[in-house]
Amino acid sequence: MYSQVWEYIGRAATRGGSLTLPARTHAFAHLALMPRPATTDNRYVTPLLRKAALGALVVTIAAVMNPVAHQSTAEASSSSIAQPCGRVSHPAPTTHVIWIWLENHSRSQVIGKPGSSVARAMPTLNRLARLCGEASNYRAVTHPSLPNYLAAVTGQRTGLPTATCSPAQCPQSGPTLFSQIETAGINWRTYAESMPAACSRTGVGRYAPRHNPAVYFRALRSSCLKHDLPLGTPTNSDLARRLMQGTLPGFTWIVPDLCDSGHDCSRTTADQWLTTWLTPLLTSRNYVSGNTVIFITWDEGKGGVGGQNCRTADDVSCDISTVVMSPSTRPGTVSSTRFDHVSLLRTTEQLLHLPATLGEVPISASMRAAFNI
Repeated sequence: MYSQVWEYIGRAATRGGSLTLPARTHAFAHLALMPRPATTDNRYVTPLLRKAALGALVVTIAAVMNPVAHQSTAEASSSSIAQPCGRVSHPAPTTHVIWIWLENHSRSQVIGKPGSSVARAMPTLNRLARLCGEASNYRAVTHPSLPNYLAAVTGQRTGLPTATCSPAQCPQSGPTLFSQIETAGINWRTYAESMPAACSRTGVGRYAPRHNPAVYFRALRSSCLKHDLPLGTPTNSDLARRLMQGTLPGFTWIVPDLCDSGHDCSRTTADQWLTTWLTPLLTSRNYVSGNTVIFITWDEGKGGVGGQNCRTADDVSCDISTVVMSPSTRPGTVSSTRFDHVSLLRTTEQLLHLPATLGEVPISASMRAAFNI
């Protein structure tokens, strides 16, 4: 299997110079995140190997451009894959927060016991939940998708749209996490997969504006055009360059498209997408340095009705999983404290030293103590 990996990597790197030892280290680190195929059928193995080669190529480019600097971080980067959490006992000051949101699956559909069909469907997610931390009693705010995204940036649990509407149909106003960040002089980015242009307000193909809340706020329009960008790929995008250079903004929101989020495609597709992006994220200078926290969550669970109050409804459609990753999060942490998207907002405000004042943030639980961040 590994010889095949290097065959793919060798082809990809032919024009970029020979592979260094750090690049090899990163490639095997990428493999550590990937599910091990139980078959030798090339119809299954080959796509996985290509993903491994892609992850190695990301760091190969950096190694060719700056081999001395890359050599000095190789061991730490590979360690952050093998042990992404619990490498330090006390959290360092956080300067980077990353949100990754997936779509429309309840916790019971994505987190399972080792060896279960659920765990096999999303092996990377389940592995990271075990190696890092999981909020097992995390709830959506409501249904459908849009109000959950809006709640996460405004802190509001009420007065939100109860049905899907376009930015033109239901434009939003008022303070947001984005405006707080800008007032504090911090940079932000939303990276939306399959978005045709910056801050696009129109759905095209697999891109859904309802999963990209910045485009709904008229007051954010000028900054949205600068900071709300297409995701691109792990080898060719603004995010890829920032990961290689160690220049992540203070706040990053990564939004997969309707397929890779699991909305229209399988859980395994979403998990494979996670694998492709988590490799460069976890081996980036920002994460290795200890000042970055990553949250992986879902907008809502499966089912439910529009306008449902998930704070009071005892409904599996409101029950979602959130995985928390940081170098100081103790491996195997499972918190049963009731959290939701407004809790995530409060936690992010605290980590970035912003006023925790939006909407219902002041009466919402923080996740910092539970996950040692």
